[in-house]
Amino acid sequence: MKSFLLTLTLLASALPAFAATPSLKENMKELGVLFREIGKTVADRTRNEANAKNAARMNEIFLAVKVQVPDSVASLPPSQRESALAEFRAMISEIAADALKLRDAFVANDNRTAADIVNHMNLDKREGHDKFDK
Repeated sequence: MKSFLLTLTLLASALPAFAATPSLKENMKELGVLFREIGKTVADRTRNEANAKNAARMNEIFLAVKVQVPDSVASLPPSQRESALAEFRAMISEIAADALKLRDAFVANDNRTAADIVNHMNLDKREGHDKFDK
């Protein structure tokens, strides 16, 4: 009986971790909020510390997104799914690296470079959404 209760307790404590994992849609929504905030304040040096934190958070979310599968990829025939998923993951890896470069630019108070990175990330976002957000 004790082992049953212990097992039940362990299972119950693990459930919130599974339930708390955000969906791809939720992750993308949070990324959008962070990206818009950075975009509005990219030239404001007084916001560099907050923007650096937001860029670091974006990187964390992109790493979580990398293991998720967009519906547009999941719905593909198996023969196309693997290559589409590899392309999605490569794009996410690239933009995750850009988020770290963005963080570094803010830490260095290099707002011009930060603005260039934001513009590049915005183009990547559009390209990714055109390919995978269907």
